[in-house]
Amino acid sequence: MPLSTWRFRAEASRARHMGPMAQDFYAAFGLGDDDKHISTIDADGVALAAIQGLNQKMADENQALRAHAASSQAETAVLKARLERVEAMLAAGAPPRTAGGTTGERGKRRSDVGFVLLGFGVLAVGGIVVMARRRGSA
Repeated sequence: MPLSTWRFRAEASRARHMGPMAQDFYAAFGLGDDDKHISTIDADGVALAAIQGLNQKMADENQALRAHAASSQAETAVLKARLERVEAMLAAGAPPRTAGGTTGERGKRRSDVGFVLLGFGVLAVGGIVVMARRRGSA
């Protein structure tokens, strides 16, 4: 609802006032006798309803944020425990586990084979692209 400022012509002090126009207030809320006046009781009631609505909205958002914070704290605790286990393994001299669940030299060999195969794949794709470009420009 738009708010405006105005001065009453009949008011000697020429003080500025601010608020909604009576027509807008009546159209929005249907309160009062007509669309020419705003009763103070109606304006107060609308203001209190708005305050209650904002209070409920803030309570809902606060609850959602608290739930998110609790979830994040739980996830952080799990990750911290995992990190502590890895650090303890490294401090004890145990080889770290690979993604496949293997450890030691055998796991290293599997990992090396994977990188070699990946390298050959990249070279093969690169060669195909170069040949296709040469054919396209010929």
